[in-house]
Amino acid sequence: TALAPLSGGNDPKNDNTNKQQQQSNNLSLEEIASQLTIDLTIGSTSQGSYFLTGDLTTSLFEDDCTFIDPTNSVSSITKYRNALKILFDPHDSIVQLMSPGLVVNHDTNTIKGTVLSQGTLKLPWKPRISPYMSDITYTVNKETGLIKE
Repeated sequence: TALAPLSGGNDPKNDNTNKQQQQSNNLSLEEIASQLTIDLTIGSTSQGSYFLTGDLTTSLFEDDCTFIDPTNSVSSITKYRNALKILFDPHDSIVQLMSPGLVVNHDTNTIKGTVLSQGTLKLPWKPRISPYMSDITYTVNKETGLIKE
């Protein structure tokens, strides 16, 4: 099931709030991992974990970055962020980055980690999601220096 209908119909190619993705990111993998750690734990502007709020540093990602989870695959940062904003109650949900945190692999140009998530969905009956572990992998495009998946 695609998350596109949850996005409110925004077309990321016409969204002037998107960062200038044609430019390369000059950050090292370690610097990207450091910012992702902030985004995963408190959000880029302290609104809560981006998994719960969509509060992530968009300049780290390609516009058509593919976000994959066990039930969905979305190839648009705008659609992904919009879907997250309406899914979880950030005041009654939590995402914890597990030790050792995010790990950089220069050979594969990836950043990997494990998170523990739990929370409440923003539905009238407020269903609870029991704690579960997830492995996350960010693949960085060597040409642009941006996360592509």
